[in-house]
Amino acid sequence: MYGDPEPDQRSAAADAALRILDARIHEVAAAGGLRVDEQLAVDMVHAAGCGTVLALLAHPAERRDPRLSDAIFEAVIAAIATGSDDRHGAGPVPAATPSEPICQT
Repeated sequence: MYGDPEPDQRSAAADAALRILDARIHEVAAAGGLRVDEQLAVDMVHAAGCGTVLALLAHPAERRDPRLSDAIFEAVIAAIATGSDDRHGAGPVPAATPSEPICQT
């Protein structure tokens, strides 16, 4: 889906996914629920989703942290949505233990 290096060429599945994301973000914006403009919100959610998938795939299955997707989702929502501080209020979390980087270059 994202393996083609040509930036202006997306698969039909990727186009459909982005249309759905655009529509959902538009609904939130129409309700006054965004801290940022719609296109930036779409780009942030898309980038976070793609990056999360790539980061998870960089590890063998037994080393993938199943909490990563939810943590990234919460971080992006906190950054783009109004009132997200009250809704998500997870509070402080313990410091992470250093390990290998998730993305290998």
